[in-house]
Amino acid sequence: MPEAILNPITRPSNSTISETPIEQVELEMMLALGSAEGLDFSEAVQQAAVKSGNEFLFTLPADCFSLECDDVACIKLLSDDEPSICYIYQTEGEEGFLVADTNAVEEGFVDLANNFAFILESLQPASENWTEEHH
Repeated sequence: MPEAILNPITRPSNSTISETPIEQVELEMMLALGSAEGLDFSEAVQQAAVKSGNEFLFTLPADCFSLECDDVACIKLLSDDEPSICYIYQTEGEEGFLVADTNAVEEGFVDLANNFAFILESLQPASENWTEEHH
């Protein structure tokens, strides 16, 4: 099995690790571990999100995404300041996982993720109340 690495293009070339949110760095570390464990893309991303304290939102068909890739998923990075969205993707021939530069992702995909996260958040308290009332 090939050694799992975080591809050097996981963050913009003009950015440094100190400029990267700690939640994203933790996610990248968990992704590298998932890749090393031989998990498929979706399993690795879901586990990495949970283990890093972030929230897995969804996967998209790769041919619908604004960047050329084979697999793509969206994560909500949970921080004390303000949550943010990041897309994780994988391309054939590249080892590891790539974190899409937010400037390279079309605005519609950022809006989609933010709206999806908002809907999930809005539904969460309602489903918890319903469960408590009916048990």
